[in-house]
Amino acid sequence: MKVSIAQQNLVNKLALKKYRHEYKQCIISGQKNIETAKKYISFIFKNADVKDFKKIVGADAPQDVAAVANTPSWPKKDVALKNIIVVADGIQDPGNIGTL
Repeated sequence: MKVSIAQQNLVNKLALKKYRHEYKQCIISGQKNIETAKKYISFIFKNADVKDFKKIVGADAPQDVAAVANTPSWPKKDVALKNIIVVADGIQDPGNIGTL
């Protein structure tokens, strides 16, 4: 899928933390992760679709596909009903989430 200029600009901005917070979107890489987050996906792009793919995705050996996804959020009243809540902040390696 060819990305538009606006989408390319968004992808470049989302490489920076301040824009991820501002736009409430993030970049997800890898087909399995994209499938897991499919209801939050705005658009999918491939290595050939954007410049600096490896830098933007932030992996040493990225898969060939990534996506822009809306960051999920939940109302406090729904969170309060849960017995266990896990909060992860500053995860550098997504594989570490699997350990939790």
